[in-house]
Amino acid sequence: MNCLSFKTKFGWIGAFEKKNKIVMIKFGKYSNKSVSKNLKKLRSNIFNFFNKKNKKISSKLPINGNSIQKKITKF
Repeated sequence: MNCLSFKTKFGWIGAFEKKNKIVMIKFGKYSNKSVSKNLKKLRSNIFNFFNKKNKKISSKLPINGNSIQKKITKF
């Protein structure tokens, strides 16, 4: 599994990718492994969102859960 960890003003964020798809984002510092173009793009989107350059994060992320949970977490 590919991983990219980066520091933001809210703390460390780790993004994980499997088979060219982002599968998980969580707070914490992790070892960077096989950093892909996809993960770098996500990092850039997150930084732009936190710096108010974008109103939403445009990366496609799989949302798991029932229909109500998906409505709540959808951006």
